[in-house]
Amino acid sequence: MSVFTYNDGVPGANNDPSEDQPDMLVNTQSIKGIWGPEHYTFGTGIDFDGRHTSVSLPNHAAPGLPSYFGVGGVLYCNSNFPVWQNSANANNNIATYVGTPVTTNTGLTYLPGGIIMQWGTTAVSSGANTLLFAGVGAINFPNNCFNVQITSIRNSSNVDTVYLISSSTNGFDYRNTSSGGILSISWVAIGN
Repeated sequence: MSVFTYNDGVPGANNDPSEDQPDMLVNTQSIKGIWGPEHYTFGTGIDFDGRHTSVSLPNHAAPGLPSYFGVGGVLYCNSNFPVWQNSANANNNIATYVGTPVTTNTGLTYLPGGIIMQWGTTAVSSGANTLLFAGVGAINFPNNCFNVQITSIRNSSNVDTVYLISSSTNGFDYRNTSSGGILSISWVAIGN
């Protein structure tokens, strides 16, 4: 965004309007210039005049809460990620991962607060198994894997068990106690 000039106090109460006309023109052009880049400009022909089309935030440290805030907070950008600083002065990342959701049988999506949810279905064998996220078309979690849920997909009415042993940022270990009744598992993993 450009730097704009604004002349305060024009038109002057005792001035001839022709004296203030150059300053008033600068002000008018600055207002339209500020308004245009991220707003629907004047006279768009639709009922959006003045509304945001996008918001750009420069990177800077936490600004602190302005004195006029009661409850609520302030939005700012730090390290290229938007952050909400709430009234308790806590900084909360709004979205710390930027990416495109993958909406396939093995897929993932990005949730507010930097949470990643991914899912898939994979064939299993009896005994201990390891699923590596990158090996099935998912991604490794950059920081933590918080939770993994497993559902067995069966071809018989046998009572069989599949259970989670452990999880990490790059996958999970599970055990299949079936002797052939469980063909595959569906899984969901949540992390950041």
